[in-house]
Amino acid sequence: MLNQEVEPIKEEGVKVTAKEYLLQIKEQKQNIRKQEEYIQRLKDSLTIAGISYDKERIQSSPDPDPDKFTKIFGQIDEEEQRLEDMKTRFVNTRVKIINQIHQLAEEKHQNVLYLVYVDDKTLKKASQEMCFSYEYVKELHGAALQAFDLMFPPQSA
Repeated sequence: MLNQEVEPIKEEGVKVTAKEYLLQIKEQKQNIRKQEEYIQRLKDSLTIAGISYDKERIQSSPDPDPDKFTKIFGQIDEEEQRLEDMKTRFVNTRVKIINQIHQLAEEKHQNVLYLVYVDDKTLKKASQEMCFSYEYVKELHGAALQAFDLMFPPQSA
């Protein structure tokens, strides 16, 4: 894979650092989790909105508003589509970043960036997995970010 330009993730005119760029994986993963929780709250609101499920029969409130349920179902549909779009973007971002990390010349740089940004490990955990001291991995991480910035210069948003 040839040298790819880093896609900006910040406001217009602001350059992103390698660290900010690589953190997209974690941020997108968190956003997916929040979206899943939001969808679940919408589904839960159907029960709160007047549908209660008893053992043998379904009961609804005395004056259910069918439009209210239709709106909630429609919103759930929209949010689930948004979730699918987020998951697709996450997979594409993750694959692109992994490919970029693997283009770095130093294997140690590849390893530390992969562990920290793709596997979401702390520097301490990464140092244990790499069998190096924390201080060395901390320095290695800084050097790896610099190498990433050199290979994929920050772009203005």
